[in-house]
Amino acid sequence: LQGFYLSYYKKLVQDDLMIFALQTDVDVPFVKGLALNYNVTVYPSLVINGDKVFSGFKDKEELKEIFCEASPILQFCS
Repeated sequence: LQGFYLSYYKKLVQDDLMIFALQTDVDVPFVKGLALNYNVTVYPSLVINGDKVFSGFKDKEELKEIFCEASPILQFCS
């Protein structure tokens, strides 16, 4: 469900929002390194601008607040 909400915001602003979904249940060193680097232990998790991590499911309004705090110029933030 969170993927649906992320896709919704991606469609609204297209190139102004980058989303990368990573499977953490596979043995890929790069993915494991990212999870370790950002201390991701709960799924789903969001890493915003490389410095803020939000753990657990976020609904549509929570995602909007997170995105608008990180980048108030996004189209849907006004």
